[in-house]
Amino acid sequence: MKLQIYSKNHTSDLLGNVQSAEVEELSSAQVPNDSLSEIIVDNTLSFTDQDHAKACLAFCRDKLRLGGELIIIDIDITSMCRNVFSKKLSVENFNKMIKNRINIHDAFSVKSFFMSGNIIVESLVFNNETYTIKFQKI
Repeated sequence: MKLQIYSKNHTSDLLGNVQSAEVEELSSAQVPNDSLSEIIVDNTLSFTDQDHAKACLAFCRDKLRLGGELIIIDIDITSMCRNVFSKKLSVENFNKMIKNRINIHDAFSVKSFFMSGNIIVESLVFNNETYTIKFQKI
């Protein structure tokens, strides 16, 4: 089964062909451990508080099945700041990007959550101010 996790504060990236769950309600989601073949967390972590973001990552770790893939996409504060200082990103666009986001973080903090255990990083790609991390459970 595939699952997309979203935030009630940002729902514009919902996929129509994938089951979805709200990040703030994951604790009540009736999903057995090791049952999901793919989990997508697209622009979700930065739109929820830090406690829900950590709970979301723990949910993904527990629910992903062996061989399953976890994809996390969000903005990267380090890249954003670097691009503002190098004039690749205007301050105005920076402010637009962070508007309504409450948990602005960097990709390496997400990656470090999975450093121990049986989930490995398949790829980490930066695209301007965003990151995409693909994990696999081994």
